Amino acid sequence: MADEIIPQQEVDNGDIPPMEELEKLGLQPGQYQYLEKYLAEGMKLIHGEKNRQGVIKSLRTALAAPQTKQKRLSPLADVMVKILGRLDAAGKIPDLVKFFGGGALLFQVAELGEAAGMEFDEQSRMTAFNEVLAKELDEGIQSGKYDPQELVDSSKAASQMIKDSKNKQAPQEQPNGT
Repeated sequence: MADEIIPQQEVDNGDIPPMEELEKLGLQPGQYQYLEKYLAEGMKLIHGEKNRQGVIKSLRTALAAPQTKQKRLSPLADVMVKILGRLDAAGKIPDLVKFFGGGALLFQVAELGEAAGMEFDEQSRMTAFNEVLAKELDEGIQSGKYDPQELVDSSKAASQMIKDSKNKQAPQEQPNGT
């Protein structure tokens, strides 16, 4: 089964939300085209004729490897870190492009693995996404790219925005039960 050829699937650049939605989340108008290019390059790394069997082999190898303290990442995250590393080697990539693009590409890797007979449920996908994000943040803090306090403040601000958004969407009770 490891050597079988997985048929090429019709793929697009992932599910990219409309620019208007991404702008609300902080993506700058000029970065949308950058995101599309980032995704296109990532799709080549995942689904390219010469690459897809390598991605499948890497997933199988990561799934078979025992978890150790040195190997903290889940199999899906492990493979995704390698793919993102190759994309990052192309130059400086805006953080939000990496965030949105990396999320879409991670789900493409999971779908490719599933097409090859592996199982990646929603929980394993979200775990992998969180692990990749944590690794990126940790490396950014270690290198001085990110200030830990700014990350905490940004996280609190984002949480408040989500709360405010949910409160606006919740139906308002009217007096006298009407």
